[in-house]
Amino acid sequence: AVHRVPGKAGYPAGLMIDLAHAAEVARAAVAEACIVCRRVQRDLATIRSLLKDDKSPVTVADFASQAVI
Repeated sequence: AVHRVPGKAGYPAGLMIDLAHAAEVARAAVAEACIVCRRVQRDLATIRSLLKDDKSPVTVADFASQAVI
């Protein structure tokens, strides 16, 4: 299904978006991010992490999954 986007900041009025294609691209990105996270989880003992202000860990998997998505 193709969806016409009304004019918004950063998007031209009438921009056409193929929602099925956008959903497939998003699904593929999340699948790749999951693979990265699983690899990090498997090797967790050898991977360093940082601590956020609330003392919860941030690992390379967090950064990598954000980059993929």
